[in-house]
Amino acid sequence: MLSGEHRYGCGMSIMRREVLHGRLWMEHPVKVVADDGDHLAVLLEPGSPFTFHGHPQNPHPWAAQAPRQGRMTPEQISEVLTAAETVAEAIREDRRWWADWDNWQPTD
Repeated sequence: MLSGEHRYGCGMSIMRREVLHGRLWMEHPVKVVADDGDHLAVLLEPGSPFTFHGHPQNPHPWAAQAPRQGRMTPEQISEVLTAAETVAEAIREDRRWWADWDNWQPTD
């Protein structure tokens, strides 16, 4: 696509796809919010279906999640906020819990 060329119309439904090592891994529909030819903005509607494809490398990490309907409960919101505060605290204290993966490289 050439810079500045409009490709998708506002409101169009298109498929967003994730590809791992050249193979389709996951896809789901999104709605085009804007496309100026350089930047594509999309909206993931609540309840959008996700399709996970078998992959020889490994399954998509979201594939194990049960489909959710509706809004989060107050208890779920509390759990998310607690987990976020734990991560924020670790960052403030410069605890690099991800350090084991700093030099990770994908293998073919």
